[in-house]
Amino acid sequence: MSRSRVPPLLMAAALTAVALVTSSRVHRGPIATESAVAALPGPDGVPVGVAEWSDPEVRVDGHRLLRLPLESVFVLPGESIDVDVGGEPAEEVDVQADAGLLTRVSDARWNWTPPPAPGHADLRVAGPDGTEFTLRAWTLVPRTDIEDGRLGDFRVGRYPATPLGGNPIYLPPPGLVRVTEENRDVLVSPHFAIGHFVSKQPGGHPKYLILRPELLLKLELLLEALVDRGHPVESFHVMSGYRTPFYNVQVLGNVQYSRHQWGGAADIFVDERPKNGLMDDLDGDGQVGLSDIAVITELVDSLERELDGFPIGGAGVYKANAVRGPFVHIDVRGVPARW
Repeated sequence: MSRSRVPPLLMAAALTAVALVTSSRVHRGPIATESAVAALPGPDGVPVGVAEWSDPEVRVDGHRLLRLPLESVFVLPGESIDVDVGGEPAEEVDVQADAGLLTRVSDARWNWTPPPAPGHADLRVAGPDGTEFTLRAWTLVPRTDIEDGRLGDFRVGRYPATPLGGNPIYLPPPGLVRVTEENRDVLVSPHFAIGHFVSKQPGGHPKYLILRPELLLKLELLLEALVDRGHPVESFHVMSGYRTPFYNVQVLGNVQYSRHQWGGAADIFVDERPKNGLMDDLDGDGQVGLSDIAVITELVDSLERELDGFPIGGAGVYKANAVRGPFVHIDVRGVPARW
């Protein structure tokens, strides 16, 4: 089946894919679905909505955003972001920044430089009906600050010297986000916090990670699809998100190119009713097993076939063992993979 694009009037959710690979931004195009993210509650219980501008045209560095209420971008110190707002009279669009330097360079273009210190700052774009889109910029600790495989007491390890098959998505990340006790609950997308994805290696804060916005997009769209199919799911349990190269060796041994090391993979399951650290019975057969995981993987297959721009990647199924229940691995490697 060929992929189709849902008409814009049916659009209910999307997340831009804005990422950094070395010093370049990589963007994925528009996503639209007709299922009801507007009915999906955020972590504070408030339903997540999407701006319904008459002709939405919000672009960052020339690439169109479709405005989930919150999207994240990861920038090096000194990076700036160009924001173009079109499709509406410029005087009816309000752009504000809670930190950093915001400069209006033309009637419908702003340039924003986030604060240089590690952390996050928000750029908000409000439409003529008052609906608001937030771009959350996370300033990275540059890779050059890593010494002997460490950032302070945090062990990062070493990335492979050569990217797999020459693919730039396997280059060492340009930097890492500093995650602290204070910011670990800050959202990176409507239903996921930065702390959901930290490496599970022992040690206290600060911790460090990198995320690919394509992964956040994929998780949000999967969550939306589950809700649309009658599963009242508020979030996924992220069993494993980012892994440092140091920790990945401990978990997998000599597997150098796990997408977890680049923030492009997550091992997930649904743990809602009851919250017990195990996968829920999604298929209603009274048992928890691979048939429940198949509810998620079948959605991945469906969205990859039918939804234009859905981030392509892996979906791996893992059985329960003595220490954990079943889960599914999701990644955004750019090519389909199943196991």
